[in-house]
Amino acid sequence: MRRRAVSEGDQAYGAIVAKNGQVVGLGPSRVVTNTDADRLSNRRGYRALRRH
Repeated sequence: MRRRAVSEGDQAYGAIVAKNGQVVGLGPSRVVTNTDADRLSNRRGYRALRRH
């Protein structure tokens, strides 16, 4: 996720959320590219988890 965030012009952060040993959420940082602090990688990962 770090590499993806940087390659897309954002901060070098990312989150991966796992449930029962399976990846269910990915969240590269979007704070810079979306100019919104609510786009932190961990929050994006948790949102993806809620969809499962």
